[in-house]
Amino acid sequence: MIISTLKNILYERDLTAYRVATETNSSRTFIQNLISNKFQQLNVEYLNNLCKYLNLNFTDFLYYYPFNIDITLDNNIFKVIVNYDNDEFLEMSLYVTLLSENKIPVVNIKDSDFENWRSFYEDHENILLELTLESIEEIYRKKQNYNLEPFIFLTRVSLLTDVNL
Repeated sequence: MIISTLKNILYERDLTAYRVATETNSSRTFIQNLISNKFQQLNVEYLNNLCKYLNLNFTDFLYYYPFNIDITLDNNIFKVIVNYDNDEFLEMSLYVTLLSENKIPVVNIKDSDFENWRSFYEDHENILLELTLESIEEIYRKKQNYNLEPFIFLTRVSLLTDVNL
């Protein structure tokens, strides 16, 4: 699994994807895919331009992890499966409930596999937890078909607080 931290670098430097794409003569789709970690392949010319523009080596924002994270949803239970390159795997559950009053989904990690979550995510960069949560949010948003901004905020705050990353 290759992860990009370009999103954080641009935020720290107060740069937008549009500005970077324009000034590096790169496609906005390329930059946006790097920011959102949805790239399938990398254009070497664009990557070279980006490295020169940011005055960084590509290893400063692209990281390799020896596993993939797969996420499925069934009956409001997310299964997060970490498949390691050596064929080992770790499976964690995450329960999502929907409050009827204000329609804000609540993630209940403490009643699921909290120790698995804690041990796995403490061993890795914050970006992995962020990507996992973003994937969960995307799956849930598509299934429920509504805006999850409160869910995104509440989930990140509670998980980052609980896991102490």
